[in-house]
Amino acid sequence: MSTIAFVGVGHIHTPGFINMLKKRSDTKVKYVYDHEAVRADVRGKELGAQVVSDPSVIWNDKDVTGVVITSETDRHQAFVTGAKLTVDGGVLA
Repeated sequence: MSTIAFVGVGHIHTPGFINMLKKRSDTKVKYVYDHEAVRADVRGKELGAQVVSDPSVIWNDKDVTGVVITSETDRHQAFVTGAKLTVDGGVLA
């Protein structure tokens, strides 16, 4: 089973990605992070995932094998850079 996290959940496509992942039996969403705590709480409950207030929790968890970055578009680069700094071999697209 793959263990993933959502980093940012403010993008218009977030609900579609959540719906796709909820149908998969081979993927577990462990964490949700968003700079707006209320939004993170809503999506965390929807996914049955732990809400974190700092994305470094996600970057440093060795069980997390992938992330879905669904933040607002102007926040993507910072999250991709953060992920790349902590993943061996870089970020897979």
